[in-house]
Amino acid sequence: MVCVLGIEGSANKIGVGIVRDGQVISNPRATFHAPIGQGFRPAETAAHHRQNIVRIVMSALREAEIKDPRAEIDGIAYTKGPGMGAPLQVGAIVARMLAQMWQKPILPVNHCVGHIEMGRLITGAENPVVLYVSGGNTQVISYSNKRYRIFGETLDMAVGNCLDRFARILNLPNDPFPAYNLEQLALKGSKLVPLPYTVKGMDLSLSGILSFISTRGLLMVESGECTTADLCFSLQEAWCREAAKKLRIWVILLAVAPFVINLCTVAVVICTVVHVKRLKSVTEAITSSTHWLTRTATRVGLGPSAHRSLFEYARSKGYNNLIPQLCTKESYGSSRSPRP
Repeated sequence: MVCVLGIEGSANKIGVGIVRDGQVISNPRATFHAPIGQGFRPAETAAHHRQNIVRIVMSALREAEIKDPRAEIDGIAYTKGPGMGAPLQVGAIVARMLAQMWQKPILPVNHCVGHIEMGRLITGAENPVVLYVSGGNTQVISYSNKRYRIFGETLDMAVGNCLDRFARILNLPNDPFPAYNLEQLALKGSKLVPLPYTVKGMDLSLSGILSFISTRGLLMVESGECTTADLCFSLQEAWCREAAKKLRIWVILLAVAPFVINLCTVAVVICTVVHVKRLKSVTEAITSSTHWLTRTATRVGLGPSAHRSLFEYARSKGYNNLIPQLCTKESYGSSRSPRP
C-alpha cells in the first residue's frame, strides 16, 4: 500500500489530506474569511495558516487512524505553486519539517496540474481538453508533445477573481466565499445587461467587463434601469458566454484534427456550479466524452497534492499495479509537466 500526506495552502484555505492507494481517507481544512468588502491579504492569510496547520495535521492523522506516521506514511506532498507566496511558504515549511522528522521523500506539486490530474483520476479522462476556471486561473489547457500546453488564457484577471471583486463592491459576505453569494443573488436576476467585450481568438479579458459593470452598471441600478441581481446575472452570463466560445473553438479544432490529441474529452475545474449545463452543451454537440469536475464537489483543499504525489511516488517505487489504470497509460508519462 502507498500512503501520502498532502498539504495545500496556496490561497485562503489550508488543507491536509491523506490518500491511500487512490482513496482519500482524511481531508480536514480551515478557511480564512476576510471582513465583508475586503479580499484576503497574503500576510493575514499566512498567519491564519500558521495558527491552524498543526491542528489540521493532527486531525488528518486521527481521521486516517494513523498511529505511527513514520511507518505508515510513504511521502509528503505540498503545493509548490502557483499561489500566494506567504501562504505557500507555510505549507512548504511544514511539509519539509514532516519529511525530515519522518524521514520521507518530499514531493512538490504544481497546483494547476494537480487540479487536472485529480480530474483525470475522477473522470477517467485520458487526454482531456481542460477549461480550467478558478479563483486565480482561467485557461484552456491540453496535452501536447509530452507536456501540458496553455492554448488560451485570461489576459488580465481570472473569472473567480472578477466575480470576487464585484462581490466585494456589492459588500456581499465572504462566507462561504464571495462568488457563491454572488451566484445566489444572480438567481434572482432576469434582465440581461449588455456588457462590452472586444477580445477575439483563444484568450479572454475580463477587466473591461468588471470596470463597466462597476461604474456604468451601478449607475443603472441607481436610476432604476436594473437591479444588482440583474448585474450579477449579466456578469455570469458574460464570462460564461466568452468561455464557451473559447472552448468551442478548441474542441472543434481537435475534432477536425484528431492527430493533435487522441480524445476530445473535456474536464472542467470550475469555481461555481452555475452555467455548467450551458458549457456542457457546447462540448456535447461535438463529442459525447464530456466530464465535469466542480470545485465545490472535490474538496480542493486536499486532492491535488495528495493524488498527484501518490502517482509520482508509486511510479518511482515500481508500484504501478497499485495505482489506477490512469498511471499505466502511455499518455501519462513521467515527463508530463506544466508550461514553465
